[in-house]
Amino acid sequence: MAPTGREEGRGDLAARVLESARAADCREAEVFIKTSASRQVAWEPPLRAEAPAHVAISRAVEAGVGLLVVDSEGRTGLAWRGGGPALLDAPDDATIARLVDDALAAARAGGAHRPPGPPTASATVADSEGSLDLVDPECLERPDAALVAMVEAAALEVATAGEGALELDRILATAARTSVRLARAGGFDGAYERTIFALSIALVPTIVGAEAVTEERWVCRLDDLDPRQAARDAILRGLPPRAATAHAKPATAAAPPSPTPAEPKPGIVLAPRAAATLLAALAPWVTMGLLSSIRPSALSIIDDGRACGRPGSAPFDGSGAPTRRLLLLDRGRAVARIAPDTGPFQRPSYRDLPIAAPAGLAILPGQRREDREGPPGAFAPSGPTVRAAVIEVRTGTIWVVQVRRGEWDSGVAADGLYWEGAPAVLVQAVAATLDDLVYYQVGLPVAAPTVVLEGLGPWRMPGADR
Repeated sequence: MAPTGREEGRGDLAARVLESARAADCREAEVFIKTSASRQVAWEPPLRAEAPAHVAISRAVEAGVGLLVVDSEGRTGLAWRGGGPALLDAPDDATIARLVDDALAAARAGGAHRPPGPPTASATVADSEGSLDLVDPECLERPDAALVAMVEAAALEVATAGEGALELDRILATAARTSVRLARAGGFDGAYERTIFALSIALVPTIVGAEAVTEERWVCRLDDLDPRQAARDAILRGLPPRAATAHAKPATAAAPPSPTPAEPKPGIVLAPRAAATLLAALAPWVTMGLLSSIRPSALSIIDDGRACGRPGSAPFDGSGAPTRRLLLLDRGRAVARIAPDTGPFQRPSYRDLPIAAPAGLAILPGQRREDREGPPGAFAPSGPTVRAAVIEVRTGTIWVVQVRRGEWDSGVAADGLYWEGAPAVLVQAVAATLDDLVYYQVGLPVAAPTVVLEGLGPWRMPGADR
């Protein structure tokens, strides 16, 4: 992707700011420029049954520049200027001088605690060939009516599949195109563009037992998002638990409706959305390298800053370091971590310092525990099995994993079934991951396939005798 005239102008702005910082005797200096153009569709249900839904469409443009400096005494400071694109296209010398003065004043006051990114050789970094596939021109060019139609498709799914237990509170659909430039006095100069389409579906309960939920999806390409599927996932998470006899089919000897004293450890098959919930719960421990299993496991987790077409991907991270595919957990063993001094780093805005955080966590698909034979794609647990579409994970001294929506092989509801124990035991219970990787947004970008748990137990129903 060749830089536009405006981007080239902003590259010149970066050079002017760095030159001004050098003239002010800054030991180091780093410029971060970010612009964003977006539109948002907000859908709210009507106040009266016969009235139309309320649909509002808004547009916004934001641009800003941040300057991080190390002064002559080794102190660091951050200052920034924000506004519209005009601020970046033709700033006068006085505006640039004030930005440098403010950064130096912040350094004297101890306003920042992280110096510019790690030393690197002089380099120019960009997604010049579009190899990461981060830009979808239709994200902003597709007509407003097309975005409204996507939102209405999600609303219709809730109305038809919500079982009268849930209703829509609000749907937000946001399409944005951002550009980033990072330049450092040491010679680094990087730039890229990215489009993001974000969908947020908020549901509220209408009956006792149902729960308020918000389901989100973030993609770079509009066609990668299925609003109906997002609505179905939201519905399943919000529906109330079913009684164990609801929708029951006759049980078989191979699949009893609940664990028995002789079979307290059923196989648990987590659908991709349930596995994403598990990954989000594991994330703080995995990223800090604090979670590891001493027994065989099929669970491997990576932080992938170069996944094609993903909102967290980029050619370089928030510190200017090349992005990479970092293996954090290798078959249950902690092998790396995301550290404050080594990253990778994320930088949400020109107002922010880079922070050590994952770009996009993913459970590696197609893995099988060493003690299990057979192709992963055809893997199935032996004995009684629960297929869980929705789970809840509560962390603490003792972890609790509870099935909120699931069925035994017999068709009997398994809602409420729970296990409690140590997270390392949970990790070693992962016997296989299948090949159906799906991307989600669960407070952070994650990707998860179907995950099969074996040997984990006992599983109990609430109120059952221990």
